[in-house]
Amino acid sequence: GITHFNPVQTQVFHALFQRDHSVLVGAPTGSGKTVLAELAIFRCLFTGDRRRTAVYLAPLKALVRERMQDWGDRMG
Repeated sequence: GITHFNPVQTQVFHALFQRDHSVLVGAPTGSGKTVLAELAIFRCLFTGDRRRTAVYLAPLKALVRERMQDWGDRMG
């Protein structure tokens, strides 16, 4: 349960959720990048435009698998 965004998330929120631009987020470990990726995915899902794409990159396949499993469980 997130109650508020941290400083990194606050700075990036508008670019991710309210604008139609590509965004690359580079920030330290533990800075909330995964939550930002989820915001980008939600934006793609909620617009209804099937041409929109969100890409999630991680340095290890295991991290990608973990996210895919978690997002599949939570988002269907």
